[in-house]
Amino acid sequence: MSKEARDLPRGLVLRPWRDAADFEAMASISNATRERDGRSWVTDATRQEFEIETLDAIAEQSVTIAELDGHPVGWAGGFCGRSEDDSRWLLYCRGRVLTEHRGRGIGTALARRAEAAALRVTNRKHPGDGFERMYEAWLEDGERDALALLEKLGYRPVRWGHHMTRPLDEPIPDAPLPDGIEVRPVTLETARQVLLGYDEASRDLWEYNGAEEAELMLDLDHPIWGQIDRWLVAWQGDTVVAGILGWIDGPENEAFDRRRGYVERIWTRWPWRGRGIAGALIARNLRDLREAGMSEAALTVDADNPSRAGTLYERMGFRRTDGMTILRRPVGETP
Repeated sequence: MSKEARDLPRGLVLRPWRDAADFEAMASISNATRERDGRSWVTDATRQEFEIETLDAIAEQSVTIAELDGHPVGWAGGFCGRSEDDSRWLLYCRGRVLTEHRGRGIGTALARRAEAAALRVTNRKHPGDGFERMYEAWLEDGERDALALLEKLGYRPVRWGHHMTRPLDEPIPDAPLPDGIEVRPVTLETARQVLLGYDEASRDLWEYNGAEEAELMLDLDHPIWGQIDRWLVAWQGDTVVAGILGWIDGPENEAFDRRRGYVERIWTRWPWRGRGIAGALIARNLRDLREAGMSEAALTVDADNPSRAGTLYERMGFRRTDGMTILRRPVGETP
């Protein structure tokens, strides 16, 4: 028996995901730790399951549940993520441990299980392709326990993001759309064209190498992201040119006693950039959220966004509240 295993609490069992009840346990653990970790969102079993589906993963192969005396106290998952620069596979590692059970080796044991699962799945899907394998984890600013654990395991920060919010009782800039550009409601018939436009426009973003059409269309089934009545899309004739694919998260607003709408997935296709379309859509989206009874708008931006999107968002009244860190460790590199 390894020293790591000997140091684990007596009665701890690390087992593979078993059935749908484990999605409930994963959501419960994530929600129970949100205050300690400074996360401003909630989840549920449906969202946990959908996340596994969008990663094209099989829960039994990717997720480990930690039980102490028969009660779930933590979970972790390891997944084959996207390819980067057609030379590297990103292996996503995620997990949570209940606050009262931290510092007992459970998080480390789960992280090791997540890494092993991510590597196993990636090698099975992409055998002998010669791509580098890189573990990756995303953390909110408040997840200091997880940051300390991952740094001890050899992970290092490589990228940062900013969370930004804006009160909707402040004046909203007057930003009209250019002549010939108009907003139309998104329908199930036009959603495919919208998502393909979003995919094309996003390919210059960090870590985004594009997605298969079937993967894009999964958004329509997402319990939160699929609110096409909240999407704001600009057209020139029959051509989609820009959009904001935002949402209102009712369960989250109830949990935090707030009225927030998300101005997220903001994009403009290259031929139409630099004409003020994104700013006009943001202004309209802010008014739409205010009319829907929201008091606050929120978004997240890559700190090194090549289009300097953060500057635009600041002009539209958004201010940074906190942020997130992306950490990586090359497979095979030991701390």
